[in-house]
Amino acid sequence: MFHFLKLIFGKQTEELKKIYLDKTVFYKKQNPDFLLDWVYVALEYDENFQWKIKNFKYFHNREQYKEFLPYLSKLFDLYLENRVNKDEVFVVGVPMTLSRYLLRWYNQTYLLAKNFNKNLKFVKLFKKTKNTKHQAGLSKKERQTNILNSFKIKKKYLDSIKEKDFIIVDDIISTWSTANELAKVLKKNWARKVYWLFLATGY
Repeated sequence: MFHFLKLIFGKQTEELKKIYLDKTVFYKKQNPDFLLDWVYVALEYDENFQWKIKNFKYFHNREQYKEFLPYLSKLFDLYLENRVNKDEVFVVGVPMTLSRYLLRWYNQTYLLAKNFNKNLKFVKLFKKTKNTKHQAGLSKKERQTNILNSFKIKKKYLDSIKEKDFIIVDDIISTWSTANELAKVLKKNWARKVYWLFLATGY
């Protein structure tokens, strides 16, 4: 009970630590099979952030997403405002299975992706095609195997995404397995550039 109360109340008033980093070169050096074109991270992955993101994802605090939006918006302004053509870019989140959704009743990445910039076109582009284990707690190799071939692009979007850019919004990048798998699906379907906006990095 004490742990639960601390999670809900213990860290909510502290300000998140802003970093606004371009992590592209770092990840490409670490991972020769890295498929993302650009990776940007907004916040320090410290104890304060961890409390808030767990509260958002696992304790049904849906409205927590509003606190994160300004950081994603600033990240976009710093790195993508003058790089992407807003008429040729889609913003997407990371899909989840129906069973996972029913446990939470919202997809946290969709809330972030849809709302951080109202001038960009948000679409629910992907569908998740198989149930997977939670990535947390798995090794890097296990995560890659776990998520392999788990995503497809919905048929209604296949003809409209060719030669377009994509901004994918997610909460945490750690072993990059999910991010790379989604980028692979996009590149196979002739996406032009894949940009990722992350709240924080655990790696």
